[in-house]
Amino acid sequence: MAATSDGWMDVGLPRCSCNYCVGLFTELQLKPEHKPVQHLKKWKSQIVVMFTDQDPAKEDPQLFWRRDAILTIDMEKKVSAI
Repeated sequence: MAATSDGWMDVGLPRCSCNYCVGLFTELQLKPEHKPVQHLKKWKSQIVVMFTDQDPAKEDPQLFWRRDAILTIDMEKKVSAI
């Protein structure tokens, strides 16, 4: 196994999970090159204001590791078969 250029370990399987920043009104799936801590810091001042008309003060964002939203059923079956 070797690390890829974006820091992931290449094990010959599709990427099946990713980071999500989740607040009360907004969810954002992060790409591998995104920096989750920086997104959390600017959540109330930039992200909520950009994507909603809700009060940013009510947001308390959290970081989650979830199934990738673009993972296809075929790719998931390959991972499940192992």
